[in-house]
Amino acid sequence: MADGKSDTPTEKETPKPKPRPIVRLGIFLISHSFLVIVICCTAGVLALLLLPVLANNTYISENALMPGSASPMISNQEVLDGNKLVKELTNLNSNIWMGECKCPL
Repeated sequence: MADGKSDTPTEKETPKPKPRPIVRLGIFLISHSFLVIVICCTAGVLALLLLPVLANNTYISENALMPGSASPMISNQEVLDGNKLVKELTNLNSNIWMGECKCPL
């Protein structure tokens, strides 16, 4: 302290603000990335091994595995009507934005 400087911060020296918690979490994850990778991979393998034990009462129907066996709930005509409605609404919307609306209000 022979040069006249003290250990206390002066008015010119402001302490750095702490980074936000999400930034601190990101820095922590990046600095410990290998550990995070090992933990995530271990948890994934463990979950795959425990899946049959944890899902004992789960039932998968064999009929659900046959593609094309289900009947469609809507007809082709209804699909065509829906597509026509979408086109009409799209054209109406674009006409309104261009100021060419010919519909009565």
